[in-house]
Amino acid sequence: MEMIEFKNTYILFFLILLPLLAFFWSRKRSGGGIIFSHISNIKAAMPPARVRGRHLVSILKMLAMAVFIIALARPRIPIKETKIPIETIDIVVALDISTSMDIADMRLDNNYVSRIDIAKSVLNKFVEERPSDRIGLVIFSRYAFSISPSTIDHEYLLNRIKLIQTGMINDGTAIGSAIGTAVNRLKNSDVRSNVIILITDGANNVFTVDPLDAADIAAQLGIKIYTIGVGSKGDKEIPFGRDMFGRTIYGKVPVEIDEKLLKETAEKTRGVYFRAADADSLNKIFNEINELEKTSVMQKFYMQYTELYPYLLIAGLMVMLLQIVLVDTFFRKLP
Repeated sequence: MEMIEFKNTYILFFLILLPLLAFFWSRKRSGGGIIFSHISNIKAAMPPARVRGRHLVSILKMLAMAVFIIALARPRIPIKETKIPIETIDIVVALDISTSMDIADMRLDNNYVSRIDIAKSVLNKFVEERPSDRIGLVIFSRYAFSISPSTIDHEYLLNRIKLIQTGMINDGTAIGSAIGTAVNRLKNSDVRSNVIILITDGANNVFTVDPLDAADIAAQLGIKIYTIGVGSKGDKEIPFGRDMFGRTIYGKVPVEIDEKLLKETAEKTRGVYFRAADADSLNKIFNEINELEKTSVMQKFYMQYTELYPYLLIAGLMVMLLQIVLVDTFFRKLP
């Protein structure tokens, strides 16, 4: 069970004054009275239990004051601690989702897994290992789209990664547009280190934006690009659709990674090009990027609380209302 703490602890010292106040009220004399020749009728009208019960009114008054003092001290229960990074890195991952990323030539535990599945798996691990960094996500094939801004809400980001699949965009490999979209996400960044990680298995075949021109702009803005070529080269079978019986139709297409372009793109920004032919090598590449982009992170700690004072205020008002009702009815004094 979480411990209750008080924001304004010093307010609690006023509780010490309550016994003194109670003593003062008990010594206070009545302001008026009535002279009777005999008190037997008065005793009959006011039973002894009611006379003794007058102390209840004083007790309720003191209890209400005690509850109000405790409410002013702001009792609360800590429920969540949040870490806010002061210094961090802004990273945008640009992931190729063209049809060729469905090719299952990435070896994992003696099995072959598709390039897109391995890329998503390694990317999940990368995000989880960098809790202090802002990470965004761009997907691309014929066009490039940002599906997550740079954020430290990594739970949201991981959910977005889970939804990624090939075929979400018309087929193609627009490397230049992917870099341009990622740069656009980072150009107004307020941190010192900005990084793009581009993952693709092909060559640029959409010429809306030249990849090297986009890399030049990134270099001018101080953005570093790491490029990763995934998968093996050669003719590969990729799914083209389904036949009339619902079976997947495959066709062989030449798959070539433009390593020269990817290497030049990275070098223009002081980044590095990596080649990943299987799941293990892709894991090692992300581990290496992890080490290359280490930063010392100072953090502020914020605690979220459940405030208890509203309940105490309600309780205090109810006790005070009960005391007022008793004074004006059951324990009412003669004028």
